[in-house]
Amino acid sequence: PVVVASSSPSATPTTKAPTLSPVVLESSSPSAKPPLGSPTSLVSVANVLSLSTTTVLGNEGCSGGVDGTTNTCSISRKKFDQVGKRKAGFVAITTHSKSIVNAIRVYTSNTCTSCDPKTVSIEGRNSDTEAWEVIAKDLYINLRKTRNGLGDPINSSFETGDTTKVFTEVPFDNEAEYSQYQVKFPTIRGSSNTILFAEVELPGYIYL
Repeated sequence: PVVVASSSPSATPTTKAPTLSPVVLESSSPSAKPPLGSPTSLVSVANVLSLSTTTVLGNEGCSGGVDGTTNTCSISRKKFDQVGKRKAGFVAITTHSKSIVNAIRVYTSNTCTSCDPKTVSIEGRNSDTEAWEVIAKDLYINLRKTRNGLGDPINSSFETGDTTKVFTEVPFDNEAEYSQYQVKFPTIRGSSNTILFAEVELPGYIYL
């Protein structure tokens, strides 16, 4: 079945007819039009985090989380205290001057369904000296328990993720521009101390 994720846990997922691919999770795509008031130099991309420098908060790097493949990113929640576990995630400094994002896609890892992120929060800023600003908070991720393979290339677009892979997309409203993003996973499916996912995509707009 093909499930569209909701930003609210109480919302009922929408099921579409299956496709020719047996392991596919499609979702609603971001807006096809640039945000109001945006300059014409903005172009849509599948992931503004592509080729970003990533840093796991309080942990080692997590380049596998934004490398365009299903290589797994592992984040240890043990690095945080009980309250701080809600901050477990990663920071990505993009190669673009600024960008605008209005959705997030999360691809499942190749193992450990109990390690799947359950909720996600996204924050942005434009320099290391600025405070993080909330873009979207506690979005519900309805990840399927079907697993992706390990190390397979992801072929996605602005309109949709890779429909030969298992992923969930959650859209949100945003017109603010940022060059750095912080993606945090407040809760996971099980009680594991490890968060696992294959890829995070922030489809949106970048400046040429």
